[in-house]
Amino acid sequence: MELALDTYRKATAQDSSEEIGRTKLTIEPEDYRELERLEESLKESGQPEMLVSIREGMFDIETPEGHGDLLEPRLRMFLDHETEAALFHVVATSSADNSLIYTEPALVRLVAM
Repeated sequence: MELALDTYRKATAQDSSEEIGRTKLTIEPEDYRELERLEESLKESGQPEMLVSIREGMFDIETPEGHGDLLEPRLRMFLDHETEAALFHVVATSSADNSLIYTEPALVRLVAM
């Protein structure tokens, strides 16, 4: 499955976020199963969120043009307070200028469709 997620850049903690385009994530069926395992692990932990490194090849990530490669991409997963549905998004550093790059969240269940 391919997702196109709105993507934002934040140069410093004090700066406002600016939308920079869309990041394309390609998620294969075995990667979806990994998302399901992470969701289950998060629910069992009782924690509100988890942050895990994205292993090489887990997703194909295509960032908006002009923002370089992602350094240390991580997956942040959290639960919706009302529905307990798991959401995830990519958080990383831009190799172009060391700014924070992050995508909008997507439902884990959306990837299964």
